[in-house]
Parts: sequence; structure tokens; C-alpha cells
Amino acid sequence: MRVSGCIGFLIPVRQWRSICKGLILGALLTTCMILLYCLSAPEVQFENNPGLHCDDPKLYYDPEGFNSFYLKNLLFFDFGQDNNLHPDDPKVDEAIHAIAKRFHLVMLVEYFEESLILLKDVLCWDMEDLLFFKLNTRKGSTVSKLTPELRAKALEWNAIDWKLYRYFNATFWHKVDAYGRERMARDVAELQSRNAEMASICIEGGLAVDAGSILETSMQPWQPIGEKSIMGYNLKKNVDKAHRKLCRKMLTPELQYLSDMGVNLWITRLWGRIREILHW
Repeated sequence: MRVSGCIGFLIPVRQWRSICKGLILGALLTTCMILLYCLSAPEVQFENNPGLHCDDPKLYYDPEGFNSFYLKNLLFFDFGQDNNLHPDDPKVDEAIHAIAKRFHLVMLVEYFEESLILLKDVLCWDMEDLLFFKLNTRKGSTVSKLTPELRAKALEWNAIDWKLYRYFNATFWHKVDAYGRERMARDVAELQSRNAEMASICIEGGLAVDAGSILETSMQPWQPIGEKSIMGYNLKKNVDKAHRKLCRKMLTPELQYLSDMGVNLWITRLWGRIREILHW
């Protein structure tokens, strides 16, 4: 499994692979579709959008602006809903209950390993199907830290997302209770152990490194304009033949991975070359 922030997977029964940078996870079965979604706390969206002024966002927010959905109730928008509704509008609760009926599992980024264990249970997978490396992680020094005051304002601004998150946070732990807390703890520990073993096989030094320390150009992740904040990996030298192909696939950044799958990203590659020339 590849994890890039929260990468979407379309998962056929016998064969699956990452196909897009999205949030919806699905499994195509013969007579039905199992739908899953990966949810993060709404204040995280605020941390990821430092351009939005936290003190009084209404002054700077245009609901008709280009890509304005990124700035308010993005999670609710991702479910196909109107992100500009008033939080107390009955349509909000109706939408949340409709989402709950449609989606078999809503995963939580903050409890990603527990989420994967529940996913394994839903899809009858083996533990080896869950092994993952985190891609597109940001250097700690570049991640915005919200004060308690700004966090409260972020939750108020994203009130619908906060209502959505609280609802599915509750249903998530109901599912964990049904699975069994002790059983969950054992399985999470096993997953962590298997991931650590895989990292020792695949990753030079066992950890992510700054972009400037990545040796292979093909392993360089895409960077925000004017920054080198996204970390990546160096593939371990002399990986045994049994793991060589798997390790490279698991560590390859998303754009290169999509290109390898045949997705035409010529504009992205052209822009990347221009940035290299300009040292931008």
C-alpha cells in the first residue's frame, strides 16, 4: 500500500493500484461497491492553508472564487455537498446521515493504522496487504502550529466539517469496539512491526530525508513553489531481488508513479523542468 497524504485507491477484488490523488477508497465487487473515505480533523485543513487569514476569514473568503472549496468545509465538499450551508441547516444533518448509509467505512487519518485494520476486516485482506510508507510528509519546521485560540476559530469556520468529523469519529470507535480493543491493539502492533521490517529492507537509513539528500532524481517528490519542504526517501542499496521491485514502487513519489502507470503528465513535467532551470 502507498500512502501520500491520503491517496485514493480503486481496489478490484484481485488486483488494485493507486490511480489518483483523491480521498475516496473503493473496492469493486461483483454485485456491489464497498465505499470508504479517509477523514482528517478539520483544523488540519486550516494548517494546510496558511494563506487564509485565521482571525477573520470572512473578510478574505469569496464563496464564488476559484477553488474556494479548499478554504471552507473541504471534507463536506469532497462528499459532494454544499460547503457553504449554515451549520444548523437541516440539510447538513440529512447529508451526514446519507453519507453514513452510503459509506461502509470512514477512516481517520489520526488513527490511520487502526483504520487500515478495519479496512482489512471489511475486505478480507491479509496483513501484508496493509504495509505502507508515508509519502509527501512535510518537514516539521514547515508545518503550521495552531494556537488553542486559532484552533477554536478554525473549528468555528469549518463547523460543518467539525460536525461531520465528530459524527464519524464516534462511529469509528463503535467499529473498533465491535472489532475488539485488545484484538485491535495486537493487530496494530503487528502492522507497526511489519512496517518497520519493510523499512529496514527498503529504505536507506530507515527514515525519510530532506529533498536535498535524495540521491535519485526519479525519487524526488514534487515541491511547493519556492520551497523544499516535502521529504522523500533513498532506496536502499543492494535490496534483495525478492523485494527490489516492490520497494521501488512503494517509495516512488506519486507523480512518477502515475507516469509509470501511463498517465499523461506532460504539463506537470514541463513545469518541473522550468522550475529546475530557474532554480525555483
